[in-house]
Amino acid sequence: MRNGGLLRLVSRLLSSCQRANILQREWEKVWAFQTYNMYLRSLDHQGIQVKQSDKKHFSAKHLVDAIKTKHEEHRRQQKTTGSAPKYQYLWQFEDKSIIVDVLRLMVMYVANASQHNNLERHRIREFFIKFIPTFFDISEDIIADSIRDIERATPDDDSEDVAPLELPNGGRGRRTGNGKKTDLRRGVLDKNQNRNGNGKGRSHKDDSATGSKESTPDVDSVGEDDAGEMADDQAVTEVANGNWAGVATPVDTRQSVLHTEDLDFSADQPFSRDYYKLWSNQTIFVFMSLFQTLYDRLKDIKASEEEARGETIRLNRDKPAKDLGLFRRDDYFFDLNGETYYSRTLQLVEDFINGEVDETQYQAFIRQYYLMKGWRIYTIQDFLKHLCRLGAVCSSVDQKEKTVDLLEQFYRNRISEETTYNAEINMRKQAEKYIKDGEMFLIQWVEHDLVAVGLTSPH
Repeated sequence: MRNGGLLRLVSRLLSSCQRANILQREWEKVWAFQTYNMYLRSLDHQGIQVKQSDKKHFSAKHLVDAIKTKHEEHRRQQKTTGSAPKYQYLWQFEDKSIIVDVLRLMVMYVANASQHNNLERHRIREFFIKFIPTFFDISEDIIADSIRDIERATPDDDSEDVAPLELPNGGRGRRTGNGKKTDLRRGVLDKNQNRNGNGKGRSHKDDSATGSKESTPDVDSVGEDDAGEMADDQAVTEVANGNWAGVATPVDTRQSVLHTEDLDFSADQPFSRDYYKLWSNQTIFVFMSLFQTLYDRLKDIKASEEEARGETIRLNRDKPAKDLGLFRRDDYFFDLNGETYYSRTLQLVEDFINGEVDETQYQAFIRQYYLMKGWRIYTIQDFLKHLCRLGAVCSSVDQKEKTVDLLEQFYRNRISEETTYNAEINMRKQAEKYIKDGEMFLIQWVEHDLVAVGLTSPH
């Protein structure tokens, strides 16, 4: 009996020791993985402060102050040396596929943006897929193929109406403040109800003095607004013709013989161009600055393809930890099946946006393969959040918000491949009326995928 009890005791002890060894072995895998992640985090000196740094350096105040400083430097350079650049920034957008990738992430984020209601999400989405392709001259078919699989948000409230009517000429129905009358057809049916007490529609210039910003003008008021603006534009055109009288236009260097009639062009003589100007306010400037920064960061990730491939080769080498079963394999970037690391990174970003990967896992995956460059997209959700917020302003239905008017002016001008000096002058004059005392910026797209940005003064 004593021997039998002793054997049972020894058996229990051995069983407990075996379970302890198995438990220790499993915990050693967890500890090894945590130690490896902490080691990578210790090397990632930029990732620690990137969130606070981005929050500071990409705020609207910092961006405007930075271009003001650069503008003042160029002004002093002009006085001292007699020559200085006419622009403060020169952005290059060489890879249009990255532009499409950024747009896809923007559309995907706004579809899940809980801080905006359904109507706002629809307006922001429509602004994104209209402005970006128009500005960068990207085919609508390419954009449609890129965002086709992104599900649109379902309506939150049955009382919400549809977005403003898109007109065939690129314009849109009259904006309203209450979201209930959003196209011109409703204005035709209810035009008697939208008149003021004196029987006339509310003038566009009197919106700050009479009526509220939530009221909806009728068709007659729209006609009066257009007539007033046409009269102003006509006056500016006449002044421009007088100022430009007798001034020769640039001569085509391809012509070997100059004719006298070539020197008699007036200011309204059309000429072909390879540039398009967007006169913008602070909202549009900050939007374009954030978009360019996000493009630049994704471009760095795409350019680091060989670096990520080399990291995979290093991880696949024989290691004692792998033989002991302590090496935890990360399957996210393994087995690419012909994909690039950049495309798999975009998939990881999409999973992060959709909430399928938490922030800690997301940063760990990026850090493991892009240790030197991965920190640049840690805060990608903050960028997308800011872009959506600015997109809400750019697609506002408030009649007093002139950002939409600046964009519609650009859309109308962007359609034509030719322009005139009068048209260029009128665009600036009209932008000055919209911006008034605020800062005015010129964002100019050039055919060679260049964007020149300069600060100017409306007065």
